Amino acid sequence: MEKSFEEWYDAFVEFVRGLGYHGFIDKDAFLEDYEIGAEPMEAAEIFVKEINN
Repeated sequence: MEKSFEEWYDAFVEFVRGLGYHGFIDKDAFLEDYEIGAEPMEAAEIFVKEINN
């Protein structure tokens, strides 16, 4: 069964926090990642990498 956006986002945030980022995350900015089928962990890694650069 496919995850809802809420479930996907919760997993994404958990991965982001686990990667050490504890700042603000704009939930709406990641709807497109969900819609194109990105995995939460992959999206989190990309997000944290971009934030740290």
